[in-house]
Amino acid sequence: MAQVLEDGFRSGCMGALVAAQQVLPDMLAKGKGTILLTGATASLRGGALFASLAAPKSALRTLAQRYGLADGAVQYRSRSLNLFIRHSPLWHS
Repeated sequence: MAQVLEDGFRSGCMGALVAAQQVLPDMLAKGKGTILLTGATASLRGGALFASLAAPKSALRTLAQRYGLADGAVQYRSRSLNLFIRHSPLWHS
């Protein structure tokens, strides 16, 4: 379980941190830009079977908030988008 959690954290949170570190300097120099991060309900309410998703998503949410608060030049805005996919015969073709 520890390895699954670590792998999830590395891909789900550390990947975003590394990517943000690469693009933020240019964005700040230009005075504009957008970084989009996908969230999950699990970041707030992790279920017993979703620990490997809940922990990285919670860390990702905190990372996004900290970037917004650490530097006055960066604005943090959070929006929620819920997608509901209905079963379709096209998925089975």
